[in-house]
Amino acid sequence: MLFCFASFDAKSQKIKSNDLQLWSAFDLKYKIINDLSFLFSEEMRFDENIDQFNCNLIDLGFQYKFTSYLRASAVYRFKSKRDKTNESIYIVAATASFDIKNFAFSHRTRWENEPYKENEKENNLRNRFGVKYKIKNFPITPYTSAEVYYRFLYDKGDRFNRYKLRIGIEYEPIKKQKIELDYTYDSEFNMNKIDIKRIIGVTYSISI
Repeated sequence: MLFCFASFDAKSQKIKSNDLQLWSAFDLKYKIINDLSFLFSEEMRFDENIDQFNCNLIDLGFQYKFTSYLRASAVYRFKSKRDKTNESIYIVAATASFDIKNFAFSHRTRWENEPYKENEKENNLRNRFGVKYKIKNFPITPYTSAEVYYRFLYDKGDRFNRYKLRIGIEYEPIKKQKIELDYTYDSEFNMNKIDIKRIIGVTYSISI
């Protein structure tokens, strides 16, 4: 219901920008010991209808798998922007997942101090619900997710201010190597004027 309301609310507000973007990423997960893994990621983002370089992201962190259905991670993100300035972002996340027949359900809670607006950082709590449909003996897995942002320690307006809706496919040509292609609708809401992003995502990931 929350996402349906957010979508309706966005349509009733003035749109400040509506941009098509491309996010391309490489993810590496290296198993150190048993349930502890090292995480590395690099991502390049392009905006202005995929015509201009926006930023480059480098993530370094660790993930610990408590059980088969619960894992947590801590990541440091270095963000280089096109205006030659840099940002440091800290991310902590926990993900719970479970399977029902061919469906894989997940819920991720993530905290980050994201530099969402120029010269302004927000402490965001992001809750994402996702589902994958696993097809037996088939290398392609379709998935979808919905995510909402909550700004805590914030007293200048509504704390719920942004949501993402995503649909995509995951292709595993070789064991422990995946290619993801997805489309995300990313919109603000509960504001007088909103920014909308339509994002094409391409990710190559490998686990060692």
